[in-house]
This record gives sequence, structure tokens and C-alpha cells, in this order.
Amino acid sequence: MRYKKQIIPLPMWRRQGRLLYMPLMLYLMVGYPGSGKTTTARLLAEATGAVHLSSDALRLELFPHPTFTEDEHQAVYTELNQRTEQLLKNGASVVYDANLNRRLHRTEKYELAAQAGARPVVIWMQTPLDLSKTRAVIRGHSHLVPRDETFESMFDRVARTIEPPAPNEPVYKLDGKHVTAASVKTLLAHIQPL
Repeated sequence: MRYKKQIIPLPMWRRQGRLLYMPLMLYLMVGYPGSGKTTTARLLAEATGAVHLSSDALRLELFPHPTFTEDEHQAVYTELNQRTEQLLKNGASVVYDANLNRRLHRTEKYELAAQAGARPVVIWMQTPLDLSKTRAVIRGHSHLVPRDETFESMFDRVARTIEPPAPNEPVYKLDGKHVTAASVKTLLAHIQPL
């Protein structure tokens, strides 16, 4: 498949006073809570010029005091998908920083990318379960945990829903133990434009 190209100024570590043509990209994050998805998403956006869209930030934008009802969940993801679609149609790559641990949800994003002529890439965080859980509990964003759950029970519930990417998915693994700009740069070097 041919992907649309976008012209973006490159970050300093690759910029040499010129523009580079890159395919339009949709970066998708997979991993446990606390695995480093948001850190990686932020660094990906900085390194590529893609727009970072976070479901957590959007939830708080739409619902300053979230209740985590199904209607609220649908509103957040509907808006996130609409923003993603619009950005891609306008020629901007997107880092979709949300829980895409289920194959069905990733497939929906692959279809969204295809409609926009973008290349989807899954970043699968390879972070040990115990380290991810420790981070998620210590981080303690209580405003992002349903009232009827603890940090631990929310982590366990989300961790149980992870469906590992299938061999036919466009997956790149990243060690989430210590995510840095350098490790993201190395990852990007492996994501070859088609």
C-alpha cells in the first residue's frame, strides 16, 4: 500500500537544514499501565513532529471530574478517534496514546489509518508486569481511577485484557524499563518507511 507523505521539520538530532519526506504515520501504544506508554508517546511526538493525543488528557479535558461510566468512555474515545481522523486527513502524523490492548481496538485504528492513507505502527512496551504495577501504583493518578477501584485492582483488570499483537500486526517492541530519547531514536531507526 502507498502511504501519503508529509513534510516535517526533523528534530535537532537529525535535522541538517532541510526537510525530509516521511510517510503519514499513526503510532499506536500497547502495554500495561505504568509500562512507559505515555513517556514513549511524548518522546515519539518530539522526535517525529507527530501530534500526541492522550486519552487520559482528553478525559480530563472533557470531564474534569471523571466518573468512568460507559457513556463517558464512549465520549472520550469517539472524540479521540475524530481528532485522530481529522489530523491524519490534514496530513499530520499522530501518536495515539490510549489503551489499545485489545486486538479489536487496534484493528479499528488500522482501518482509520487506511482510510487516511497513513501507515499504522504498534509500539508494544516490553516492561515486566511487577515493574509496571509498581510504577502505576506509585504514580497514583487517583483522578484517573474509577471510584470503586484501587490502583492495584485497576492495574490487574487492565493487565488481564491485554491481547498480544498477532504476527500479522505492524509491531515494534520497546524495552520499557528505562525509556529515553535515545531508545526512542533507535526504535524509530527500525521503523522503515515503505
